[in-house]
Amino acid sequence: MSTNRETVYVALFNLLLSSLSVKQKFVTTGRSFVPVTDLTQNQFPAMYVIQHGEQWVKMGKGIPAKRTLHCSLVCYGWSGKVNQEFPATKLNAMMDVLDTVIETPGNPANVQSLGGLVEHVYIEGEIHMTEGSIGTNQNVSVMEVPITMLLP
Repeated sequence: MSTNRETVYVALFNLLLSSLSVKQKFVTTGRSFVPVTDLTQNQFPAMYVIQHGEQWVKMGKGIPAKRTLHCSLVCYGWSGKVNQEFPATKLNAMMDVLDTVIETPGNPANVQSLGGLVEHVYIEGEIHMTEGSIGTNQNVSVMEVPITMLLP
């Protein structure tokens, strides 16, 4: 079965944007990478869906490949005045929201399938966090959350 990749990425982005908790947590969102240095203070917190490619694993002759799409949610936080608020506090709150939206879809199987477009969407791999140390700006923090989507 052929899967329209763009439809999958649009559905993932729409899932995130349709969540009230995501809307409340992020001021700026997008599907194109924007360097943190290109944002103004009033654009924080921000979240971007960044595509990383896909992986095909062939299990044998005549057996359909296991296909996965890989992307990341890159999140930027602004901590206000230095030493006023821990940068990790903002990142932890962002991660809690993303974890809930992606990993707890509220269906009996507990599987996020983007309405049946994919077999499963899940957070997989190491979540990288850099808190309050982007260049000379001690107020900016970055988090990268790896997402895997298993195609049918």
